[in-house]
Amino acid sequence: MSRPQPLVILPTLWFWSQIRRTEPRLHVFTTFLWSLLFVPLSLIAFTFVQPLWVQAIAVSATAFLSAGIVEKALRTLILRRRRALARGDDTEH
Repeated sequence: MSRPQPLVILPTLWFWSQIRRTEPRLHVFTTFLWSLLFVPLSLIAFTFVQPLWVQAIAVSATAFLSAGIVEKALRTLILRRRRALARGDDTEH
């Protein structure tokens, strides 16, 4: 959490490797959450974009940005949890 997320929404490799190493169950959950975002967005890209090379770029960008969206949500939850623990409020989960 010491490094900011670049351009607010781009994913960072160190964040994902840290989660994979420290919280394997959370990594499985975030992979599932990422796939829930990625599959519909890639289907939209395949439906509305015609040339194959543009589809490949659109799906790659979708995968990259959906991982960034999940990372942003996780960062928000982690920071909220840390603030609650710092205040001594253990009721927030």
